Amino acid sequence: MGKRSDFGFSWSEVVANWYLGKSPLIPDDISWEALGALERLWTEYIDKILSKGHKGLAVMAPVIDLGIALKACENLVGFDKVLERMKQGEQAAFSELFFTAELVKIGYVPVLGPLLHGKRLDALVCVQDKQVYIEIITPELSDGMKQAYAGMHDLADRLREQNPGTNIDVYFLAEPTSDGLDTILNFVKEITDSQYNTTLEIPGVAFLRYVPCRLQESPVKQEPSDSHLPIQSSTFEPVSNTLGLPILTVIGMAGRTGKAGVISRTNIRIPLTDERAERLMVGEAHHFSHQERNLLAIDVSRIPRGIRCWSALIQRRFQPNRNRRVGAVVLFVGHTQTESAIVKRRWSVLQNPYAYRPLPESLLNAIMRLNDSSV
Repeated sequence: MGKRSDFGFSWSEVVANWYLGKSPLIPDDISWEALGALERLWTEYIDKILSKGHKGLAVMAPVIDLGIALKACENLVGFDKVLERMKQGEQAAFSELFFTAELVKIGYVPVLGPLLHGKRLDALVCVQDKQVYIEIITPELSDGMKQAYAGMHDLADRLREQNPGTNIDVYFLAEPTSDGLDTILNFVKEITDSQYNTTLEIPGVAFLRYVPCRLQESPVKQEPSDSHLPIQSSTFEPVSNTLGLPILTVIGMAGRTGKAGVISRTNIRIPLTDERAERLMVGEAHHFSHQERNLLAIDVSRIPRGIRCWSALIQRRFQPNRNRRVGAVVLFVGHTQTESAIVKRRWSVLQNPYAYRPLPESLLNAIMRLNDSSV
């Protein structure tokens, strides 16, 4: 059975052997206690980490993050059932643990798995003598979106391979199909000099911009040889009003390749519709009573550009005649910070102006202040 001592007999040994000498931005005693919580509550998880044999901050940051969350929640009512679901591999249970651990961090004592009118919700907190019921969910990419991403990756690779020394920006009008990918590749082959750096339309398929890179911005040696990165910008924003393109509700990827002294870049995006957000809101509404104060928390860590994209979608779902049971939606995403060697979470609070029962401002403000926390 896995033990804390398998990582080291002191925290300094853990840092030297498992963090490869880089100490995380967490007090040593808290990190050491996190490993103790894992030994006490989930030795099989330690066994899994040890059996893989991988080391480094990318391995250890999530381990310590999990241990800290377990220690924060282990004495909460209903914790045992959440832990059991986690051991069975249920991703939603992990999201529930991390969210409730943050509630503990800001001074609340959640009850996990409370019953309300015969329905079991994820959590309940008491805020200034007011009860707030919470559902915590983890949306996944649909099979269609997974296929779309595979197609986008393939298109990005082929565009860079066939068009060295260019920046190519593609905005799909719908989820890409194999025919659509071939159409774009053939279209790019026919682009003339007069069409460079202008927004071109492939009817029913995509908008596209093609820019030759006559001057490289940085040495090739500083570029990754081949990469796919979260999309950071939109070259279509200046023409969004004339083209009617949704700016905030897009997901995509950026990529670059440096070969033989030439850098090629691609930027591929597709729009998101409101349909999935509406299905999500309606699907969770049955858990809530319109007589209670309700909060919906969504872990968007698995959704590219999750907070930015989902914020726009969710806010449009707040309407005078629908989704009024939800007082607010909290979006959160976790990622490993290389510089601090910790898992850091970002938070966004979207208040529903049409809610039957508004949520206490103190709770929502406390959640937003988590963005300022160093740990």
